[in-house]
Amino acid sequence: MTSCYVENDSVTSISLSELHSSSSVSDRACVHWGCVLSGSETTAVFQAENDLLENQFFIKTICLSEEAGDEMHIVSVCDGVGASKPLPIATLRHCMPMISFPGLELIPPVTFKLCSGKGPVFISAQHITLNPIEITDVEEDEDEEEDEDDEELIFTTGMLSLTDLGNDLCLQWGNHIMHQHEMSTCSVFDGAVFMSSEMKLTEDFKRDTHPDKVNLAGREYVGEHGHTTWLPLVRKIKQQIATDPTLTPEYPPILGIPEFTQRATELALGKDSPAIVESRVFGVQTVGCTGAVRLGAELLRSWYCSSSSWNGPILLSSPCDDSLTGTFKAAGIDDVQHYRYWAAESNDVCVENMVHDLENAPERCVVVLFASGHHPTGAELSQEDWKRVAEVMKKRQLFPFFLMSAQGLCSGSLEQDAWAVRHCVSLGLELLCAQSFSYSFGLYGERVGHLLCVLKQNMLAVQSQAEKLVQTLWSCPPMEGARVVATILSNPAHLVEWQEGVKGIAEHCMLIRERLRERLRLLGGPGRWDHITKPGGLYCCFGLNAQQVEFLIQRKHVYLLPNGCLNVSAINSRNLDYVAESIHQAMHSQL
Repeated sequence: MTSCYVENDSVTSISLSELHSSSSVSDRACVHWGCVLSGSETTAVFQAENDLLENQFFIKTICLSEEAGDEMHIVSVCDGVGASKPLPIATLRHCMPMISFPGLELIPPVTFKLCSGKGPVFISAQHITLNPIEITDVEEDEDEEEDEDDEELIFTTGMLSLTDLGNDLCLQWGNHIMHQHEMSTCSVFDGAVFMSSEMKLTEDFKRDTHPDKVNLAGREYVGEHGHTTWLPLVRKIKQQIATDPTLTPEYPPILGIPEFTQRATELALGKDSPAIVESRVFGVQTVGCTGAVRLGAELLRSWYCSSSSWNGPILLSSPCDDSLTGTFKAAGIDDVQHYRYWAAESNDVCVENMVHDLENAPERCVVVLFASGHHPTGAELSQEDWKRVAEVMKKRQLFPFFLMSAQGLCSGSLEQDAWAVRHCVSLGLELLCAQSFSYSFGLYGERVGHLLCVLKQNMLAVQSQAEKLVQTLWSCPPMEGARVVATILSNPAHLVEWQEGVKGIAEHCMLIRERLRERLRLLGGPGRWDHITKPGGLYCCFGLNAQQVEFLIQRKHVYLLPNGCLNVSAINSRNLDYVAESIHQAMHSQL
């Protein structure tokens, strides 16, 4: 069981049994506090304990859950010295799911009152004291702990707790449990980071002091030297743009830099695509791939179905990226279902199950497909498999929503990695495609994304709707990363050099896969390891169970995702043998 305290304005995690005696906690401690307001209980009061001195109370977030209606919610706040001037705080779900108050300091007792709306409204805050908090009764029942191996209590204070339930995190106020997918786009909650599985693993890895620790749960491409690196061409173009005296600091168009959207469209579809020739396509520069998915979801709500009340279903692969469900729910699409994609028994895609589920899916539903580089398994469909899937999509009038986050990095070929998208376009299907340039250009912090829309009719109306949505979502996209991409894709010499760099990354990942497979083969044991080298790209799934993953993390300090998937690019010549031996031990030890 762990809790959080503040030291020098940074949040750290420490065992509750050590909190009161740790020498590092000498000046400040932080108590997280939360409450829920609803139609039945509209008032909540925070009253400081007698032993908490030097009181400073900060509101961190006010958040509406999916249960709250669309009406305006107004919460009044007043503290011990400002009761005559309550602070009204208004929020409307779908417009602003979370509000932060980094500079609002209140003096306890602090009273919250729900003046408008039915709720539930979740309020989180933190109370800082100069004296460390004495915490008692922290002994854990070992028998109870063994019965609850699937749950990890990250922190708990009073009526608030944050719990890890396998692949899902939830916040609990008293008897009310709020799961991660209900948090919409919230990334900060209760004054701490609301962590996905990947974020939690990254934080755990950073705190790990073991000399042989390896983080295989990250998303970035990691080179042989153990850290993310620029492609030399990308670094050169960034430097040129930074020193170009002709560039002026101005806002880009709402839909993005025209040259960028044109080149991104051509990269996905090919310059001779029938959709481009027939003017049935337009693109929107977005804030990363997540922004493209969110904008696509909003557009689906606006025009995909003639009924304005359409809210799904959306079909996602099982497994899939943790954030996808939350992104669609944040756009108001609550009906999120799954189709079978990965077969753990064969460590591969089961196309038969996938086709069966699509054949039985509701007509006109939206199916999210990974064009290449499926996350998190890395497994891919063959072209023959894609033909079967596309045939079912057309027959059942299903709408494909492609994700293409690493074009070129899976097979080393831009054309091959985009084949599925181009094939569906050639069949006359309408579709959306969310593109990311983080992996292929190494622009992880630049948030360069693109939403590609291929339609048969109503182009201008949909484009106009996209402009309105962008104005409410992010107003205008960031420019620097998009300029880099547009500059490289527009220059034939740069394009060739970039393609060679991308191909080199793909070949390096394949080499790592082959070396890992050979190490595991030499270590012996039953089974084959061909599934390691069958896909390409950054991700690979070993099909490890929860106990084996826990063994690797806790005993070997090798961090990977809960479903046994990992980023192969983080394996290099220095840690290859250690990773292979650790995986071998995890699979053959008596756990």
